[in-house]
Amino acid sequence: MSARASTQGAGRRQQRATRPAARPRREQPLEHRILVTATLCLIAFGAVMVYSASSGPALLAHQGDGTGALLKYLSFAGIGLLLMHVLARAGLEPVRRATPLLLAVCFGLLLWKAWHRGSIPPQSRRIYAAALVTAAALVVYGAFLGGRLVYGFGVGTLTTVP
Repeated sequence: MSARASTQGAGRRQQRATRPAARPRREQPLEHRILVTATLCLIAFGAVMVYSASSGPALLAHQGDGTGALLKYLSFAGIGLLLMHVLARAGLEPVRRATPLLLAVCFGLLLWKAWHRGSIPPQSRRIYAAALVTAAALVVYGAFLGGRLVYGFGVGTLTTVP
């Protein structure tokens, strides 16, 4: 090795040493790590369930091996994980403002699907629609009360970290 090559190598090492250090990654809080771990476990469990439920009928009907349903599930799970990551970084304020519109659209689509699919007999559609809206309102109101208890009064949360 020549003297010039050894001085060039020393210069590169010195440049690396003087470079500004990369920004240290901030460690996520325990709740965030638990949420991500639980979400990934549920996605994995759901993927197993989707594949096992779709592979048998697909094989019996000679329509492949059921990986189409698995890929569809995994693509939606990936979109959900990406959305979860973006919302964790950006905050939930835009979602809170759009919640009434999102709920109205979801209920409208649900009613439209039930009405036009023919799964509900025509004479019982009004009763089912009323029951659906009542149940959905109770779920939303229960979530509101639970959130108010947790965030307003500190019920069910740790106030000090051990």
